[in-house]
This record gives sequence, C-alpha cells and structure tokens, in this order.
Amino acid sequence: TRVSLSFNDKNFNDIDPIISKDESFIIFVSLNRTGYGSGDLWIPFHNNDQTWSEPVNLGSKVNSAGNDGAPGLSQDNKKLYFSAYREKLDRSELLKEKNAPQNANRILRSYKNGNRNIYEIDISDIIHRK
Repeated sequence: TRVSLSFNDKNFNDIDPIISKDESFIIFVSLNRTGYGSGDLWIPFHNNDQTWSEPVNLGSKVNSAGNDGAPGLSQDNKKLYFSAYREKLDRSELLKEKNAPQNANRILRSYKNGNRNIYEIDISDIIHRK
C-alpha cells in the first residue's frame, strides 16, 4: 500500500529517500526547499503517534552551497554517506604550467576534478537530539 507521508508537499521536489533501520527517521534530498544549496539533505523523525515531524535541514555540517545528495546510512544509522560537489575544478590550473596536458591529466584524475565526491559524516548527535 502506498501512503503519502505527512511532510510530503507537491510544492517541493523531494527525492532519494533512505529510511533508518528502525524506521525512526528518513533522510531525503530536496531540490527546492530553502536550504544551503541547490540540493540539500533533510530529516523528518517518526513520532510516537505514528506521524512524521516536519523535515529539518541537516545544516552546514552536511549541506553546502553545492548540490548534496544520494544519501546512504551505515548499519547502525550513525554514519551518513552522501555525494556532493565540494571541490571546485580550477580550470586555470589545467593550463598554468609548461606541461599543460600532464597537469590536466593529473587534476582530472584527482578528487578535485569537478565531479561529485563521496563523503562520510557521523550523524549520531543529530539523530539523538530528536
């Protein structure tokens, strides 16, 4: 049976939910709720009366001015894994030195290549302050 959750709102573009093992919270990406960037991670908690709290932005500890997304949880729900554009590609570095092709190859194979990176963060303080 499909059930629309209480915090679901047609005005928001909420995607990629992951629910904790004990079903006490969900983490999802919102592309247009007011946050830090173009995609932020949010968390609503499951209340004792079987309703859901309003989603709370996971804050600057997790979210950035970039696009944060693709949430995943560790088995114990204490670590959040997500992808983000945190490292900007400095295109001027690509051509700076005499060996531009080698520089480009080195930078494009590094974690500062302009693509998403995967991050891990401890969220036990967030999930326990409910």
